[in-house]
Amino acid sequence: MEKEITVSICCVTYNHGNYIRECLEGFVKQQTNFNFEILVHDDASTDNTAGIVKEYELKYPHLFKCVYQTENQFYKQNTLVNILFKMAKGKYIALCEGDDYWIDPYKLQKQVDFLEQHPEIFICGTNTKVVYEDGTPSHLFNISPRVEITEERLLPIEQLISPLVPFHTSSVMFRKIATFPSWFSSINNGDIAIFFLCALRGKVGVLPDVTSVYRRHATGITTTYLKGSVDTRSYLTLYHLLDKESERAYHHLFRPLIFDFMVNHISALLREKKFRLARITWLNALAYFPFRVFLRSRVMSALLIRSLVHLPA
Repeated sequence: MEKEITVSICCVTYNHGNYIRECLEGFVKQQTNFNFEILVHDDASTDNTAGIVKEYELKYPHLFKCVYQTENQFYKQNTLVNILFKMAKGKYIALCEGDDYWIDPYKLQKQVDFLEQHPEIFICGTNTKVVYEDGTPSHLFNISPRVEITEERLLPIEQLISPLVPFHTSSVMFRKIATFPSWFSSINNGDIAIFFLCALRGKVGVLPDVTSVYRRHATGITTTYLKGSVDTRSYLTLYHLLDKESERAYHHLFRPLIFDFMVNHISALLREKKFRLARITWLNALAYFPFRVFLRSRVMSALLIRSLVHLPA
């Protein structure tokens, strides 16, 4: 008889050879009174990441189920929802990318206990230690003064409508979502979307414990955050979709966020000398914002002028 799984740990990794062993050790050292599984997706790493994952899979065959890609999938699909979430058998999902790791052996137990005691809470995060490879002093992740947590350890959904999420992905556990929106499989910044979709289904809980480490290093995804038009377009699309998914209940919060990403995206296109696309994006923005909003914005007016300067003769 197949054992019942309470938590599915989902880990996506790519070229994390210097870090993945510490990540996997944090998984196998979890002490729980329930069963859990470890699902790892290696996205065609070109270093020794896959070999280390295979080593753990062979050592702990009762825990690990792994996928090894031969072609990178990052810009093709969301591998979390398309692959790992479909494999998951747990009632709860815990996330951690291959270059981050857990430092609390009771992380899973604490979060399962919390969610079991509070059925109205759908997602639960904790605090996280941020460690820099370049020697920058470490600090805690959710120390922003804008993060407001109630006495009941609850976080208002409004706090999630921001690219600066109030807790790190490595700290999160949530109830398994039966079905995701059809658009979800096409996005690659899935953590923000997951947090918000969970918040639409129930309350958001936050535990004060520091249970994980978020590693900042030269090859990390966030090191190049918002530097290219592909990235800015990705976030712009995401917030449009989330605004629509919530039936515009939080449109007053999404609207200024989308405007800022419009500016970021057009700026990125101009830096990349994609002047035609910059003009098209500026014009498409008129369908979302009244023209008077652009006239009042010196930044948007300046971006338009810069794109028009490069019109063909």
